[in-house]
Amino acid sequence: MRARRRDINIFNMSLLDILCGALGAFCFMMIVALPYYKPPGHEPDLKKAQEKTDQLMHQLDQMKDRMRDAKSTEDMTALLEQLKAQVRALQGQVNILTAERDDMQRQIAQLNAEMQNLQRQVNQLTAEKNQLAQEKAQLAATNQALQAKNQSLTDANQKLQALLQAKKPFMIVERADDYSQGLDLALLKPSALAHTPSPLFQSWTNGAFNNMHAVRSALLFNHGIGVMVNENSSPNSEGKLFLRLTNRPELRKKTEIEGAIVGDEELTPPVRLPRVTLYPERFWILLGTVTFDQASQPHFAEATAEEREAVWQKLTGSTPPPTPTPPPTPSDEERAKAQAERVQRQALYRKFSTLARIPFDPSGKNDAEILRLSDELLKELPPHDSLRREVEFRREHILEMKARREQQATPDGSASPAPGPKR
Repeated sequence: MRARRRDINIFNMSLLDILCGALGAFCFMMIVALPYYKPPGHEPDLKKAQEKTDQLMHQLDQMKDRMRDAKSTEDMTALLEQLKAQVRALQGQVNILTAERDDMQRQIAQLNAEMQNLQRQVNQLTAEKNQLAQEKAQLAATNQALQAKNQSLTDANQKLQALLQAKKPFMIVERADDYSQGLDLALLKPSALAHTPSPLFQSWTNGAFNNMHAVRSALLFNHGIGVMVNENSSPNSEGKLFLRLTNRPELRKKTEIEGAIVGDEELTPPVRLPRVTLYPERFWILLGTVTFDQASQPHFAEATAEEREAVWQKLTGSTPPPTPTPPPTPSDEERAKAQAERVQRQALYRKFSTLARIPFDPSGKNDAEILRLSDELLKELPPHDSLRREVEFRREHILEMKARREQQATPDGSASPAPGPKR
């Protein structure tokens, strides 16, 4: 039997029923929701709708009395439908107003949060302002304290300058023609020379009273230079200026000495001191009297030979030794020899000065130069010269540093370095 051909229809009655039902449901939902939608800004319409609702309720009350006939029933039914529509319209407006109220509340909450944030910022800025005000007050107090301290220091500086100007400090410098002889100066008040013999003067001549040890040590190791600084001179006073050789008795030589008193610009040119000669037998001498005027300005008066003899006898309690007979006038050959010795001595001191300026470098880059100069000086200096000790110390110190570096360079360089040379 031949199969019957079947037609496939998509849009049949069942599908149309479903579509019609869905359309009807959509239309019903739109009809129900439409009364609830009303654009904002219609508050006067709400009042009118409320009045109309009140009228319909009033008509409803009037029609209750006419419920007996059919026409009244139809009118009542129509009125109820109108009332329901009016209620739905009012409900929609109420929903809109509720949504607007919620939106306003959200805006109010957001504004409150922003206001609280701004308040916190204001509080923070207020605290920073108060802190800055405190720091400003503290800085102002510190500034006032510094100004007061600056003023105090300024006043103290002015007082010191006035005191320094009133004291008129000055310096006495003596230079010997023989650099191997050390010099020392003493400015003694007349009260210090009242006793016979004077204990203070005896201690000075014996080397215990050393006026300017620090300054002399800094100036060419006390070789041929004597310096004394006076910074506390009383007006209308005077002092006796003495000069001596500081060498041990066996090293003293005949020495010619000259010097000057040097001060500030008011002492220009310097006050020249007399040229004197000291001997091993008479190794100290009274140069003269230094007098200070009302402005503490020094003035010098050279002592005479009679005054020097009298001071020697008074201070030592013994007769002064006779002045050695001056040697005969040297010949041209002797003067040339002495000049050559002075030139050689000056060259030695220049070489020693060069050696003293070379620093001790831990890396050893200056060792060769120091050793070379040390060896040359040790060959040229006399056996008992005081410079040999300083040269020998520098040479031994360099050798010790080299030995220490060699120990550190060995593989087992754990051996402790030997102590340095003692001076």
